[in-house]
Amino acid sequence: MLSELLRDFTKGYYDRAPMLAVNGGLHDYDGRLPDFGPDGIRMRVAWLEETRARAMEIDVEGLSPEERLHRDHKRAHIEPASPSPAAGYAQPHAEEHGQRGRQPDQ
Repeated sequence: MLSELLRDFTKGYYDRAPMLAVNGGLHDYDGRLPDFGPDGIRMRVAWLEETRARAMEIDVEGLSPEERLHRDHKRAHIEPASPSPAAGYAQPHAEEHGQRGRQPDQ
């Protein structure tokens, strides 16, 4: 369940922030831009809320310390789900590579 969440989150994140995918070397996203229109923002918020709900369903008692870290790391990227276009745009895994992703303006 956790591995599916992590996979889906990463793909969904890059689908919604294609410029960060390209910066990370994923050139399948070349030429794509995020949708910052009202519908795009509503869809992004709905995706964040759904992803957060999925993360909350995971039983932390059955997770290893490393798995808990991964779950909590993803939750930190999606809480709170905000209609701000910049919310949740900190680059996933940037901290693991000694970089700080862009933090949302709140």
